Amino acid sequence: MNRHLILLTVAVMLVVASQASRADDDKLRDLGPLSAQGEIPKWDGSQWRPAHDDTTTVVAGPGLTGGGSNRTVTVSVAFAGPGSSNTVARADYVQNTMPPVGAVIAWLKSLPNTPANLPSGWVECNGQTVDDAASPYNGQAVPDLNASGGGQKKRFLRGSTTSGTTGGSEEHDHGTVGLDGQGVVQASAPGGANHLPPYYEVVWIMRVK
Repeated sequence: MNRHLILLTVAVMLVVASQASRADDDKLRDLGPLSAQGEIPKWDGSQWRPAHDDTTTVVAGPGLTGGGSNRTVTVSVAFAGPGSSNTVARADYVQNTMPPVGAVIAWLKSLPNTPANLPSGWVECNGQTVDDAASPYNGQAVPDLNASGGGQKKRFLRGSTTSGTTGGSEEHDHGTVGLDGQGVVQASAPGGANHLPPYYEVVWIMRVK
């Protein structure tokens, strides 16, 4: 008798579960005409309803822009500096292929077809004060190697274990030595002599950041 009762109870539970499943299927089918494009059935805690399967949050990390928390989210690379490349290189690789901050190199500024503007982070060595908060030289004057200031000399560069020492002269005087019958006398014979070798002028530029 108890076995029959158990079997009957199980059968009733199966019928109820089947009816509930069919009811859920009916509800999901009914949501079809009510759903907008891209929406899916979502359980809100009490019933099924059509809704977008929204992304909770996408945050753009360093070097990226965009992000958001609603439907379609776009993340793009934050390109900096001049240029038109749309590919991304490793930052340490790019840095290692550039002269270090503080480097001075020659620039053919007046050569036809030379771009008029220096790349970001470079300045002419004209003795000006750097005005760039991103530069370690901010508020500091760069050396005047191009004779842009009054009374300044154009400078050759000479290697040394330290930098910043200046010296040399563009002109010097020759004296003459003569005999006056009683001894040797020095007679000054001033006259400028320029012993500059043949040269090609360039504009010295410096990387400041």
